[in-house]
Amino acid sequence: MNKFNLLLITIFIFSGYTLFAQFPDKSSIPGMDTSGFSFKKLATDAVKISGDIGTNGELYSVSGKKSQRPGSSGRLFLRPSISLFDKVTINFDLFLSSEGSGARQDINTVKFNPEWSWGKLYYGDFNMEMSKFTLTDVLISGYGIDLYPGIFKLQGFSGKSQKAIALDAAGSMYERTIYGGKIGLGEEAGSHLHINFLRSYDNMKSLSRDIFRQIDTVNTASGTRVDTNYTGVTPQENLIAGINWGLNLFNNTFKMKSEIAMSLFTQDLYSAAVENKDLPEDINQYYTPRLTTSGDVAFNGEMSINTRPVQIKSGYTLVGPGYTSLGMGTLINDRQIITGGLGFNLFSGNLAIQTNFQRQNDNTANQKLFTTERNNIAVMVSARPIKPLSVSVVTNMNNMGNDANNDTLKIDNTTASYGINTNYMFEAFKYQNSVTFGYSTQNAESKSKIRGDNKVTSQNINLGLNTTISKQLNAAVVMTFSNVDLGPRGQNSTQSFTGKVNHKMFDNKLSNVVAYTLVTADASTSNVLTYRAGYEIFQSSTISLNTRATFFKGKGANPIKFSEYMTTFDWSYRF
Repeated sequence: MNKFNLLLITIFIFSGYTLFAQFPDKSSIPGMDTSGFSFKKLATDAVKISGDIGTNGELYSVSGKKSQRPGSSGRLFLRPSISLFDKVTINFDLFLSSEGSGARQDINTVKFNPEWSWGKLYYGDFNMEMSKFTLTDVLISGYGIDLYPGIFKLQGFSGKSQKAIALDAAGSMYERTIYGGKIGLGEEAGSHLHINFLRSYDNMKSLSRDIFRQIDTVNTASGTRVDTNYTGVTPQENLIAGINWGLNLFNNTFKMKSEIAMSLFTQDLYSAAVENKDLPEDINQYYTPRLTTSGDVAFNGEMSINTRPVQIKSGYTLVGPGYTSLGMGTLINDRQIITGGLGFNLFSGNLAIQTNFQRQNDNTANQKLFTTERNNIAVMVSARPIKPLSVSVVTNMNNMGNDANNDTLKIDNTTASYGINTNYMFEAFKYQNSVTFGYSTQNAESKSKIRGDNKVTSQNINLGLNTTISKQLNAAVVMTFSNVDLGPRGQNSTQSFTGKVNHKMFDNKLSNVVAYTLVTADASTSNVLTYRAGYEIFQSSTISLNTRATFFKGKGANPIKFSEYMTTFDWSYRF
């Protein structure tokens, strides 16, 4: 069933419900008994529909530079939810955009998710979270199930995680199939023990290999010959098995959780198969090792103690250089991370102290010539010495370096930042006011002998005033000053001013926001005008209009000058 058919079924269901609910009772239908039964009452009591529908439109134009977005675009969404006898909930999520897909993965989505007290079904386009190192942040087009009766947990899914796109050798994409599941006890938020499985592979027939064929003429001692090779993206395959567990004790005061996952990943399914006696025979039946196949593990462990005055946390993560999951949007492998934190909440919350530490390094398998290490220490102190005044102080120190002996490859960078932010509330001229002040400084230095003097110091000051004139009117101004000292390369300074007025009208149904921002720097000046309006048509429906105009002009050697305009319109209705 494709997305269009599912959309028609959804419309049919809602149309049928609407018509059914219009019958006053059985007496309106010839030949039916009229004794005390109402179809309308049955329809409204047994079936309850809620959700929201809306649309968004955008107009864009620019003069003086090349446009980076379409001149107009539109989006439509429908998210209805049907409740049956207050026991089963059927969720739909339909999203259509004029931007379509083009040379990208399709952004139009159709979701169908029946849900009840101990389970959920998925059909269409959906996201399913399985664990940190297996499946997360990947949109699947297919079907799935998530059951959690009592202490039991069962998940399963199958579908496509990307469609085939035929472009050039570097920009094409193979169609990718993905399926997997989870079985165990308990839910992720509490104590649990789960076993995970994930399999994904690219369909080699979804793209012609001619796209990736490259023919070169090679000079040899006996003359020239034609050499054929293949370049660009390759079809891939992935198999993951893992286990994750968690323990929550004393009303969540003490928490522990951990995961270990093993991955087999093949970079190129066209590469030759090899015999691997180290793999279990059962795996060899379902996964063929090849010259481009790698295997590795990922591990994560966390522990925390949470009491009212003291909080303690620690963690350890290891992702091997060969670990890959095609069920994750992004994954950085070859890293080891140690984290720790200590927090205090004192004097009824009037003083809070939070410290964090992180150490990260690569070369976890000692396969590289040198190891790069990153360390971070952060301390934040928040205090409220008197009721109208709050103060926070933040320090952050980072250093990154490696053990390379070669000056070309040597890294030795340090960064330290310090900041203070205050907020003071007071009454003046019968108006409620809030004054904010912030100051921060950052020092960054690279001790590379080849790169020379790379010491950079920046300072930032911001001042703000927010005044509430009435329940319908308030105004705010913010000024910022920034200076960056690049040493022998000179200095850059930037100043900005923002003024904003918010006014509500017509019994607060219409909200207007007018803002102006001026940013002036050594190399440019920009003026930005913004107007936002939102109107509540009735209790469950609103419309809004946002328009922005930007005027940019370069200074000195910077000749760039452009004007940019953007207007968006939104309408939503909650039923």
